[in-house]
Amino acid sequence: LCFNKGKRPEQRHTHGVTYEIVKEMAEPIVDRNHHLLLDSWFCSPRICQYLHSKNTYVTGTVRVHKIEEHTSELQS
Repeated sequence: LCFNKGKRPEQRHTHGVTYEIVKEMAEPIVDRNHHLLLDSWFCSPRICQYLHSKNTYVTGTVRVHKIEEHTSELQS
Protein backbone atom coordinates (compact mmCIF):
# COMPACT_ATOMS: atom_id res chain seq x y z
CA LEU A 1 0.00 0.00 0.00
CA CYS A 2 1.44 3.33 -1.06
CA PHE A 3 -0.45 6.04 0.76
CA ASN A 4 -0.57 9.67 -0.47
CA LYS A 5 1.63 8.95 -3.47
CA GLY A 6 1.77 11.94 -5.77
CA LYS A 7 -0.12 14.28 -3.45
CA ARG A 8 1.26 17.64 -2.43
CA PRO A 9 1.88 18.07 1.33
CA GLU A 10 -1.00 20.54 1.71
CA GLN A 11 -3.40 17.91 0.30
CA ARG A 12 -2.52 15.35 2.94
CA HIS A 13 -4.21 14.48 6.23
CA THR A 14 -6.78 17.26 6.48
CA HIS A 15 -8.92 15.03 8.71
CA GLY A 16 -6.15 12.89 10.17
CA VAL A 17 -4.12 10.07 8.75
CA THR A 18 -6.46 7.27 9.90
CA TYR A 19 -9.43 9.01 8.26
CA GLU A 20 -7.52 9.34 5.00
CA ILE A 21 -6.38 5.69 5.10
CA VAL A 22 -9.92 4.36 5.61
CA LYS A 23 -11.33 6.70 2.97
CA GLU A 24 -8.73 5.66 0.39
CA MET A 25 -8.99 1.94 1.11
CA ALA A 26 -12.82 2.00 1.11
CA GLU A 27 -13.02 3.88 -2.17
CA PRO A 28 -13.67 0.76 -4.31
CA ILE A 29 -16.69 -0.26 -2.21
CA VAL A 30 -18.42 3.01 -1.29
CA ASP A 31 -21.93 3.61 -2.67
CA ARG A 32 -22.49 -0.14 -2.93
CA ASN A 33 -24.28 -0.76 0.41
CA HIS A 34 -21.33 -2.68 1.88
CA HIS A 35 -20.58 -2.98 5.58
CA LEU A 36 -17.11 -2.28 7.03
CA LEU A 37 -15.78 -3.45 10.38
CA LEU A 38 -13.25 -0.98 11.76
CA ASP A 39 -10.72 -1.35 14.53
CA SER A 40 -10.94 1.33 17.24
CA TRP A 41 -7.73 2.92 15.92
CA PHE A 42 -9.43 3.72 12.59
CA CYS A 43 -13.00 4.35 13.76
CA SER A 44 -14.09 7.93 14.43
CA PRO A 45 -17.35 9.87 14.23
CA ARG A 46 -16.02 11.72 11.18
CA ILE A 47 -15.21 8.58 9.14
CA CYS A 48 -18.53 7.00 10.17
CA GLN A 49 -20.40 10.07 8.92
CA TYR A 50 -18.45 10.10 5.67
CA LEU A 51 -19.07 6.42 4.97
CA HIS A 52 -22.75 6.70 5.92
CA SER A 53 -23.10 9.57 3.43
CA LYS A 54 -21.69 7.17 0.81
CA ASN A 55 -24.23 4.39 1.58
CA THR A 56 -21.59 2.32 3.35
CA TYR A 57 -22.30 0.91 6.80
CA VAL A 58 -19.76 0.79 9.63
CA THR A 59 -19.37 -1.21 12.82
CA GLY A 60 -16.59 -0.29 15.20
CA THR A 61 -15.68 1.05 18.61
CA VAL A 62 -15.06 4.78 18.86
CA ARG A 63 -12.66 5.86 21.59
CA VAL A 64 -13.97 8.49 24.01
CA HIS A 65 -11.24 11.02 23.15
CA LYS A 66 -12.23 10.84 19.48
CA ILE A 67 -15.83 11.65 20.38
CA GLU A 68 -14.69 14.60 22.51
CA GLU A 69 -12.43 15.90 19.72
CA HIS A 70 -15.25 15.60 17.19
CA THR A 71 -17.74 17.36 19.49
CA SER A 72 -15.36 20.29 20.08
CA GLU A 73 -14.77 20.61 16.31
CA LEU A 74 -18.52 20.77 15.68
CA GLN A 75 -18.98 23.49 18.32
CA SER A 76 -16.27 25.77 16.90
